[in-house]
Amino acid sequence: MKYEYQEHGVTKGSELFLSTPSHLAEALFFYLHRCGRFVCTSEYRIDRQNFNNYFLFYVERGSMHIEDAGKAYTAQAGDMGIINCHLPHVYAALQSPTIFSWIHFSGSNTQAFYEHIVHRNQSVFHLPKNSPVPKHLAELIALQRQDGLPAETDISLRLHHLLSELLFIEDHDDSTHSISNP
Repeated sequence: MKYEYQEHGVTKGSELFLSTPSHLAEALFFYLHRCGRFVCTSEYRIDRQNFNNYFLFYVERGSMHIEDAGKAYTAQAGDMGIINCHLPHVYAALQSPTIFSWIHFSGSNTQAFYEHIVHRNQSVFHLPKNSPVPKHLAELIALQRQDGLPAETDISLRLHHLLSELLFIEDHDDSTHSISNP
């Protein structure tokens, strides 16, 4: 279901979709809590201690400051990131406009996916130019725009496919994002 988002720094043209998974989805599937595409000013900032899920994002334009697992990153256009929101985390737009697509999600072995992806690439990494991942992310968000609720099995399969794609991406260009201790 689409909602108007009133967060500081989020501008017109942004989208937010909320989802409540069934008990079956929570027990067996990958599932979305919320997702969207934000157009932000440099005033946009999220700073949380715990949000009880994982956050996957793709920066389309601009740049973002990211803090995950005690490390700080700068994500540029073309970068993707994954954050463990069970731990303290920050994400913020560094310039106006910054445009990014994102999902908050969970699932039975999401922690294992997160650990493998971060072990291979860290929390923020650059995608190859021909990567299908941004398209898969956009398709997940597009499902939320449709009339009626998308099938939870379809969302789970698409989310699993997207996470599986991320397991095999290697970021060899460390110059695209900086890393520091927050």
